Amino acid sequence: MFIFIVYALCTIFNFNSSTLLYAQNPSDADFDRRIFMPRTLGLSGSMGARINLNESLYINPASSAHSRCFSVDGGYMWSKNSFFTNRMDNFYINAVDTDSEVMGGGAGFYKRRVKGGAGSEWEVRGMLNKVILGKRLGFGVSFSHLAHTYYNQSSSNFNLDVGLMYLLFQKTIIGTTFYNALGDDDDIRSRSVDFSVRQTFWDFFATSLSFEHRFDKKVYFSGGLEMLYRNGIMITVSGRRNQHLKTNSWGLGLGYVAPKVSFVYGTMNSVDYPYNFQHSFSVRVFF
Repeated sequence: MFIFIVYALCTIFNFNSSTLLYAQNPSDADFDRRIFMPRTLGLSGSMGARINLNESLYINPASSAHSRCFSVDGGYMWSKNSFFTNRMDNFYINAVDTDSEVMGGGAGFYKRRVKGGAGSEWEVRGMLNKVILGKRLGFGVSFSHLAHTYYNQSSSNFNLDVGLMYLLFQKTIIGTTFYNALGDDDDIRSRSVDFSVRQTFWDFFATSLSFEHRFDKKVYFSGGLEMLYRNGIMITVSGRRNQHLKTNSWGLGLGYVAPKVSFVYGTMNSVDYPYNFQHSFSVRVFF
């Protein structure tokens, strides 16, 4: 029911997409580098208040501080959108180790390339986090080095994300993240602040809601439902609203989560122009 309410609100406030100008850069195409892992796609990016593992390298670096685990994740994503007419292939591998009372951390690498030689990029990420204030507040910092080349224009930058996650009640979590704190010279990555809340109703059912404000006036609303059954089956459905472009998208995730290994598929697809279609699959091993 929640996801249908989100989608209905998105539709009610949507404007005629034919009035949009043609996309001039990746951010106009609703191209978000952080959203490529299957769990993130399945929840349309609404993960800032979810206790994550490997996703915390890209979505709220504090979100794995509350866990005690060592996991390695690798996968592949392909996407296509109205800005890059050719398909984009993405390969990634990362590891997170929070099985320590002192401090948790992780590292990751992804490579993205556009078919036909239109461009490519790669990014290396690292992360540190810790639980403080009686193990209720998580604090995390992630740092990244990004290098990309599109249509013979090259750029690179170093950046930081800073996140907090607080266990407000037994089944209520709130989180906030300051993305790209050091800024950027181009419009592909800009500073933004995200506020998220997650509410668990039963052991197998939870809802997530995120609000992100980019400093160049782009605002994102996203929400999702997540069901994880005792047999390890995971199902997520979600929606996302780009208030800047007046566009909407939907996400779906399916997976099997076991104590030692998990297999997850996720997709997120645009409803309006500029269209963006993404599919991702990953294998995660726990130690």
